Amino acid sequence: TMHTTESRVNSAQELSNSLLMWRSALVAGVLPELDSDSLSASLWPPEPLYSEIASLFNKMEIPKLTFRHNEIVPSILKNLLQMAIKFKRYKDDLRRRNTQEKQKDEKDDDSSSSQSKSDDDDDD
Repeated sequence: TMHTTESRVNSAQELSNSLLMWRSALVAGVLPELDSDSLSASLWPPEPLYSEIASLFNKMEIPKLTFRHNEIVPSILKNLLQMAIKFKRYKDDLRRRNTQEKQKDEKDDDSSSSQSKSDDDDDD
């Protein structure tokens, strides 16, 4: 349980740092820039969501808007966080379904192979 608590604290700190990075960037009228060394470690939200959001924000000129109107940044960050949560839940749900389907397929394979084995035994 200690490891789980520590892991949650680290995740919360990483999320907080990511949101602060987004806040600083949006207030400055840009999107968060990540160098290649920190890309995988610091990228939030995770790909492919990050690229989709960045593309959408650029098309909608969100950085220009937040530069002129810093007061909307908290609302945008809240929506960004909500999108990331929904994306993670969706991804986790897909992963869970895929695992269940694989387990079902393996179970079906096991029962069909044991059935064919019993069919072979009947030939004697």
